[in-house]
Amino acid sequence: MHNFIIKAALLWLLLLLAPTSLYADDTEIFFARANADDSQNQSIANVMILLDTSGSMRYCKDDLGFSNNQPRWCSEENERRINMLIRAFNIMIDDIPEDVRVGVSRFRENQTDGGHVLVPVVDNNANNRQLLKRKVSELTVDGQTNGDPWGGTPTSEAYYEVYRYMMGLSPVYGDYSGSSRDADPRICLEYQTDETCEEVPVYEWQDVGYCDLDSDNCSRVCEKETGPWWNRRCEEYQYKQQVQTGTEQQCSTETNCVNEAPIIGNVCMDMIMVNVTHLRVEEGDRVEIIGNHQTLEQLAHDMGTIPYEVL
Repeated sequence: MHNFIIKAALLWLLLLLAPTSLYADDTEIFFARANADDSQNQSIANVMILLDTSGSMRYCKDDLGFSNNQPRWCSEENERRINMLIRAFNIMIDDIPEDVRVGVSRFRENQTDGGHVLVPVVDNNANNRQLLKRKVSELTVDGQTNGDPWGGTPTSEAYYEVYRYMMGLSPVYGDYSGSSRDADPRICLEYQTDETCEEVPVYEWQDVGYCDLDSDNCSRVCEKETGPWWNRRCEEYQYKQQVQTGTEQQCSTETNCVNEAPIIGNVCMDMIMVNVTHLRVEEGDRVEIIGNHQTLEQLAHDMGTIPYEVL
């Protein structure tokens, strides 16, 4: 009995003196990114924000009601609930720390069930913050009859769709196929704007003795009229023709997506989804993550982390 008390006391002493890392939950490895040059993992939170895009978001802050069986738009733009949501979202996104990855989801447009992912969970950097703000700012048609915000408030079903995304499961309500789809299977994470310039001719109208009126660059105006007021006629015309006097530079811009990603789910425990539609693969093909062609150390190095986090 004496020995048991001594062993129990030593065990409690060991627990009290043990480093706090011994209390860490094993699942923390799935929610952290490790810096190979650092002695500690830095926690990364994955957050999916669900926005209310129902028809009531057209109302004023303290207003309820319909007009012609449609949600009534608030006449004061600054008091519209959807505009207040957009402003609040922009402030929130700018204040979120960079170690928090953020995505956005919404209720289905003009539907009473479900929701879908609008922007997948992405790194919190300057480009992605602008992407998130732009996608949320598009959730209003600004007074028009049809369009966002529009529909019911299926909160539980929308949360269920978010849960399926975060668990790496296929969508239920955000159907990405068929003519009735209400979600986009892909999203552009980065746009690039290219400017193209060229020299174009500059024309001026100049007086000429004569030109062919059937030509697009020829016109004439009456310089002298004669006859009584009830039968006036032109006695003298002045011909004008467009003549090239030089060139000038004209530029145009074209914006294209340079970084597009499919919305197919997130990493969950030991499962991951990979889009292989651009590869020649068949069901039953073997996928090697760690093996003869790629070692654990090589994979960890490419990921910018340590082998322990990969495992």
